[in-house]
Amino acid sequence: MGGERLRAEVLGPLRVLEPSGRDLTPSGALQRRLLALLVLRRDRPVPVDVAVDCLWPADPPRDPVAALQNQVSRLRRRLPDGAIASAGDGYVLRSTGLTVDADEVAAAVSRGDRGASVAGALEAALGRWKGAAYPELEDLDEGQAEAARLEELRVRAVEALAECRLEAGEAEAVVPDLARLAEEHPLRERPR
Repeated sequence: MGGERLRAEVLGPLRVLEPSGRDLTPSGALQRRLLALLVLRRDRPVPVDVAVDCLWPADPPRDPVAALQNQVSRLRRRLPDGAIASAGDGYVLRSTGLTVDADEVAAAVSRGDRGASVAGALEAALGRWKGAAYPELEDLDEGQAEAARLEELRVRAVEALAECRLEAGEAEAVVPDLARLAEEHPLRERPR
């Protein structure tokens, strides 16, 4: 895929962007759902039967393997060559040419320092949050688990940003965000 990386945004409805900013997100629901599953499991093969169950949970087509191959082929045409590879009895999205917004949030939250550069990274990451993560997979256990993990990450990012602002002497700027967080998560001690 070359030196430039695609950008996958999963913090809200799925979007996949070229480095130039051109949107490569498929318009069809099945292809978006398949791409969301591949991004969620990046670098891990998605077996054919798992993909079929994901795309057609209640009413699979007469030939589900051929229907899946059709969806994968159409998705491959939208993405750069080599982005989706065959892997045994399934498909894999390689992360070598992919940046995922959720990974950037995790990296910013896990940084030990709380200086201005971390605050900027956290503000940018939280600004990109567009809703619940992986809404395309909200009916799958794996999608629900990842959405819950990322919601916890969002809360930790808000807390970390509050720490950065407090250390910078911006206590008044922190109050509205922490009040909202305490209201959303009344049993969480840290925002209080």
